[in-house]
Amino acid sequence: TIEEAKNIKSKPGPHKCVYGVMVEQKDLVCKPGSTEPFNLKHYRENPSEYKSIFHSNVAPACNVLINGIYWDERYPRVLSKQDMTELYKDGHKNLFAVGDISCDVNGSVEFLEK
Repeated sequence: TIEEAKNIKSKPGPHKCVYGVMVEQKDLVCKPGSTEPFNLKHYRENPSEYKSIFHSNVAPACNVLINGIYWDERYPRVLSKQDMTELYKDGHKNLFAVGDISCDVNGSVEFLEK
C-alpha cells in the first residue's frame, strides 16, 4: 500500500530492495471539502468535482513512476507541471524516472511531451 511505501521511505537507508506499489484511485484524487469515503462510481461519473492529490500523497514516496491510467480532459491530471514545481520547491527531488505506458502526451502526466 502507499502507507507502507511511506513507512519504508521514512526509515534510514540505504534500501537494497526494489519496492513496487500499485496505487488505487482513492490514493490519486480527493473531493475537496468532502468528509465522505472515496466513492469510485461517483468519481467516474463526476471527475470534475475531484482534484489530484498524487503530488502530495504518493509522489514524495516514489523514485520511479510508471503510469498506465486512462485519462481524458474530464479527469484531473495525475501529475501536472505545477505539481512537479511544488514538489521540487518542497525538496522532494527523488522522482528519477517517469514512464507513461498509456502514452498520453501532455495527458495525465502533463510534463511528458514528444
